[in-house]
Amino acid sequence: MRLLQILCLAILTFICSGYDWETPPKIPNFEFNKVFEALLESSSEEELESLINLKKIFENITRHGLLEYEKMLEKDRPLSRDDDTKRNVSQLITSKNYSCQNHVAKTSDGYLLSIQRVGPQNSTTGWFDKTKPVVLLQHGFLDSSSTWVINDASNSLGFMLADAGFDVWMSNSRGNTYSHSNVDIKDWRRKFWDFSWDEMAKHDLPAVVDYILDQTNASYIYYVGHSQGTLIGFTGFSANKTLGSKIKKFFALAPIATAGHIKGPIRLAVPFHDIAYDFLNVIGYEEVLPSSFGEELLARTVCGIVPIVCELITFSIAGIDFLGFDKKRSDVYYTHFPAGTSLRDVNHWAQLIQSGETQMYDYGWFDNKRHYNSHQAPIYNITDLEVPVALFSGGRDWLADPKDVDVLRETINHTIVYDKTLDRYDHLDFVWGKYAHFEIYEEIILQIKEGELGEEDTKEES
Repeated sequence: MRLLQILCLAILTFICSGYDWETPPKIPNFEFNKVFEALLESSSEEELESLINLKKIFENITRHGLLEYEKMLEKDRPLSRDDDTKRNVSQLITSKNYSCQNHVAKTSDGYLLSIQRVGPQNSTTGWFDKTKPVVLLQHGFLDSSSTWVINDASNSLGFMLADAGFDVWMSNSRGNTYSHSNVDIKDWRRKFWDFSWDEMAKHDLPAVVDYILDQTNASYIYYVGHSQGTLIGFTGFSANKTLGSKIKKFFALAPIATAGHIKGPIRLAVPFHDIAYDFLNVIGYEEVLPSSFGEELLARTVCGIVPIVCELITFSIAGIDFLGFDKKRSDVYYTHFPAGTSLRDVNHWAQLIQSGETQMYDYGWFDNKRHYNSHQAPIYNITDLEVPVALFSGGRDWLADPKDVDVLRETINHTIVYDKTLDRYDHLDFVWGKYAHFEIYEEIILQIKEGELGEEDTKEES
């Protein structure tokens, strides 16, 4: 908690200084030294080293500016930076000697979605064999396709699937770092950001699935979603039966269909979401937490030197699991995450939490009538889901809370074919966790292989 207090002071410093990353920030009129001294006096021995290191970071940033401070770090500690902090998703893939193709799918409303196709390690030609099982990986809220290849090859689902002989595709939702274009609308226009996860389920998902099927000549794909990736799967596959018929199996990691029992600081902000949304709309703030040069610099400095700060940020949002979080890679995680989304998407999540329902975006009493021909925002009927689902949920997940997962189980009980709860997992352990490779990913690979064996048996019988 003390480190979070300090972090808040640091953030306030940068906000008040106007995010000028090249020059030393102007410190607001409160005395950092007295705050730190008070915290140091009440700290345990375990906390002292982290607090002192954090104080040194803020003092150096204040004195030299963030850009100059990072140059100092690079000079003094040339081997301390993980090169993955400076790579994009394609480079994350190729740097591990895996093949990568970049594709673009166009949605029905003109958004251009970036997709990465991952081939086996040390492959040259022929790795895009069209007889391989096809797997689509869909990231979560504020994330990107990099989340599936952000760890080393032995603990990243994208790499493990490729090594298992599958045709791996990783998509990016509209508005994130890699899907920032529309054929008709520039991204600086407000209209570009008029979307939430509703549009991702309605437009993005069908566009990506159809594009992949067209490229591979496959008749179906396996779908793996995390967080918001499960939400758009549950809603998209149940509302669009044609789309659902193209999914052989749906692996839902940290599954979310309702969010009424969400925990943590996010919950405290939800009652004010309408006021905040209206205000930010008025001042033209449409893109939320985009990946930026300044954010990446901050991640490489703070997370690289005092990883516990980034651990606390993670745990305050996702739930607490110190054992599963690889703090040695926290600087890598936070140079790739968050990857941005729209203000409306954030507001839709707040509505989801407040209503406790799997609800379409609520435009308000009058605008709902224009959009839905009803004054109330409609509820998705996910009981119509017909795709076989394998659930992987966490006992310490604050975003996909166990109570909400219980509601999901009751709602789609008829289509759940596998259900595993990992007691100590928080929300991000499913993609970043140190033990996910043998607790989750190996099971997914096994189930896909079993599904393909069953498919071969069916073909032989016919």
